[in-house]
Amino acid sequence: MKQTETDLRRHRCRGPQLLLLERDDGNDDEAGDEVEQELTELQQEPKITLHVSTGWTASKTMRVAAKVGQHDIVVLIDSGSTYNFISEKIANLLQLPVVPTEPFDVTVANGSPLKCKRRFDHVQILLQGIPFSLNFYSLPLIGLDLVLCVQWLEQLGTVVCNWKKITMEFQWQNQFQKLQGINA
Repeated sequence: MKQTETDLRRHRCRGPQLLLLERDDGNDDEAGDEVEQELTELQQEPKITLHVSTGWTASKTMRVAAKVGQHDIVVLIDSGSTYNFISEKIANLLQLPVVPTEPFDVTVANGSPLKCKRRFDHVQILLQGIPFSLNFYSLPLIGLDLVLCVQWLEQLGTVVCNWKKITMEFQWQNQFQKLQGINA
């Protein structure tokens, strides 16, 4: 079923979620070089704060329409979170190849832990026609398909946001780019 931009604008999330990503160092005696490199990357105090609710977009966030393959998706750009996440549902739908990763816990605001076990590298996404190849960790997200965070924003360099008009402007691949957010 193909979603139109009108469908995306009518999209209503179930309710607010606040997630905090915490690394569990557990037993890593047999960790390979790739796992050690990943753990080094995760030592930046990884976290995710999803400000998603029905009818509003919190400050420091913006929802935008995008495409992965032939699928129209909803992306939350969240400058308050550390790593990029993809919903388990979308990852399964896209049949993305899984990269082995050391499992780590994501703590939801109510204290319930979620286990992040899968990583997906070089996922091709068209963000309003702008191509990106990004890495994601999967979580059971509700009401969102992708969350782009500081990990993505840092690649862009200088970004000018107009929160009143819900726009982001930046240089990407030597071209001026502008993203238009979806009104809640």
